[in-house]
Amino acid sequence: NVGINVGINVGINVGINVGNVSEESTLENDNVLNQDQNVLNYVLNQDQNVLNNVLNNFDISDRQYQILQMIASNGKHTFATLADEFGVTTKTIQRDLDYLKQLGLLIREDGTRGKWIVLTSNRI
Repeated sequence: NVGINVGINVGINVGINVGNVSEESTLENDNVLNQDQNVLNYVLNQDQNVLNNVLNNFDISDRQYQILQMIASNGKHTFATLADEFGVTTKTIQRDLDYLKQLGLLIREDGTRGKWIVLTSNRI
């Protein structure tokens, strides 16, 4: 009887404690996810603020501004995908990107197989 009672009590206590740990872990995971979402929202808001400042402080066209927005959300765009998106030639997109690079707003990381990066320097 003692062995059975000990086994039952230990089993019940372990089950209760595991349940509490699992509940606490879920709350911690929810908190981490909420913090991650807050950070992501902050970064996205900062990116939008930077792009708005670019539009106000630099002499760029609406298309060039939209290109910066697209690249800020996905740096893997090619000349062809951007040209298709805006209904212009790849040469026009190349001129736009060259101009944005000259202004110091954009760089290409890792060459032709890399990605575009919108710079967020103090000038912006």
